[in-house]
Amino acid sequence: MQPVPTNEQLKELADKWMAGTLTAREKTLLESWYNAEEPAGLQWNGEETEEELEQKIFNRIAVKMREEESPMPLNPSKVQSLKWWLAAAAVVMLAVAGYFLYSSNTPKAEPVLAAVTSHTTRPTSNAIYTRYLVLPDSSIVVLHANSHLVCPQRFNGPTREVTLVGEAYFDIRHNPKKPFIIHAGDVKTTVLGTAFNISAYPGAKKIIVSVTRGKVKVENEKENKLLSVLTKDEQVSYSAETTQAAKKTVNAVSVVTDWTKQDMIFEETPFDQTLQLLSRRYGVDIKFKKDKLKNCRIKAFFNGTESLEKVLDVLCIISNARYTLSPDAKTVLLDGDGCGG
Repeated sequence: MQPVPTNEQLKELADKWMAGTLTAREKTLLESWYNAEEPAGLQWNGEETEEELEQKIFNRIAVKMREEESPMPLNPSKVQSLKWWLAAAAVVMLAVAGYFLYSSNTPKAEPVLAAVTSHTTRPTSNAIYTRYLVLPDSSIVVLHANSHLVCPQRFNGPTREVTLVGEAYFDIRHNPKKPFIIHAGDVKTTVLGTAFNISAYPGAKKIIVSVTRGKVKVENEKENKLLSVLTKDEQVSYSAETTQAAKKTVNAVSVVTDWTKQDMIFEETPFDQTLQLLSRRYGVDIKFKKDKLKNCRIKAFFNGTESLEKVLDVLCIISNARYTLSPDAKTVLLDGDGCGG
């Protein structure tokens, strides 16, 4: 068993992690700390403010994600690698804040990081696992199956930046004073407030950006080279092999973002099955107060970009029901007379 590092060692490891100079042995030490029962508090010796350090940590993880992109889709080993980098960030944040928040559900839960949050989707045997996410600035992201998004828990500083591996539809809250930037492979996409789709799977021949509303700027991040400025129904395809970009006109809503509708078309689907899909997509726990509601048949169509509240409003009209959302927006309780009147 590896010895758990001392506070002084952790301070040194935190410095090396930020600089990207950890050795294999030091990485093992860091892992042994992460697996310890009760990590001790530390004092940070750096000169950065907490906000500045959070942005540094986020940038470090984003760079590592891009470095580790492989020709294969996201798999358990890659997800574990990303989880390790999030855990490493916890070391630095512990040194800053001096405390961790632990879940009360498990005796050895993972820490809640002050710096970044990470979302991963994977296909299931029955349906595509797509997630609807609300970012810290109230921007909306629909994250496709087998995709991964990393973003700060707070958008500090002059920009809002996230890193995407895979595919996602973004609907960005307008803020001309704080541009929104998506890092995806070699491509950087900058917006002020708009809606668009990015497809950037590891190993894919092309990275594709398609705009459904507004305007975005697309650049080659490595070469700091402008690839294209896109407006509604325009698309650019970037080849990492040739470093060339091709622009064309598309019907972005009906063609490019059809995947957002998957799992959101219900044809006489039992209400309980419908809500199982919504529970997974929106990350909430949905419960029935009356069992007879479960058997209502739902016939409805959604674009997949609607908020949970909008979807529930429609479904409750169809099923003669009403819903209550908990204060933390994590639990939905359905009540009502049901389809039988």
